[in-house]
Amino acid sequence: MSDTDRAVDAAGIARLLRTRILAGEYAPGTMLPSYRDLAATHGVNENVARHALRILVETGQATARQGSGTFVTDAGLSVQPTPRFLVRDQPTRVIPARRHGGSDDGDLHPVVLQVSQDSAPAAVAAALRLHNPEAPVTIRRQILATATGQPAEIRISYLPTHLTHDTPLASPDTLAEPWLDAIAAHTGHSVTALSTVITARPATDPEAAALDLPGGGHALVLVRDETCLNRQRLPIALTRSIFAADSTRLTDEYPPG
Repeated sequence: MSDTDRAVDAAGIARLLRTRILAGEYAPGTMLPSYRDLAATHGVNENVARHALRILVETGQATARQGSGTFVTDAGLSVQPTPRFLVRDQPTRVIPARRHGGSDDGDLHPVVLQVSQDSAPAAVAAALRLHNPEAPVTIRRQILATATGQPAEIRISYLPTHLTHDTPLASPDTLAEPWLDAIAAHTGHSVTALSTVITARPATDPEAAALDLPGGGHALVLVRDETCLNRQRLPIALTRSIFAADSTRLTDEYPPG
């Protein structure tokens, strides 16, 4: 195995496995390498390898069978990630075009559903570089709706709890500022770049219900993970947005408009 085929963290190992799934090296129903084999191959500890497999399970590309191993799902081949991009010094904007028009969040009304402290999904913990993946983070769950009440987007934001303690970010109230401004105002960290990854997958039944979509995996959604980076290029927050793929146009603008 060459150095380019190695990864040193859970997110990197998961990306390599995902690439091989999409390339057909691991067909649906095939068992993926065990966490012990992955740890030996990549020179990492077994907890990192377990974390990588959990990322694939959480993104729907694999399923874990107790006592047997981790296997590629049929959905694994339908999840097509777009290229990852990182814009230095200025944020990039990836804008979903809403069902009823509009190209930004100005025509949408956020409704905060819940703010809690809980463990983050494995992929989120890896993106935020949490030293303890099981440590609780602040999670803000929102629905963004149009002026007519049509649900347009599920938005879930994850922030380390030490940045949100005793701030409005940990409150269920709607924030007075736009999201990036709120992060800067209440954490003391300015967001200087965004790292964005977008994947497509079937909607879960709860997502379909929240977005008023057909259930049972018949509707396709786009999942946008947008990691906020500070001046030191360290991740300080991640927002996961979920919206209907069939009514979405994505544009990458640089510099921001």
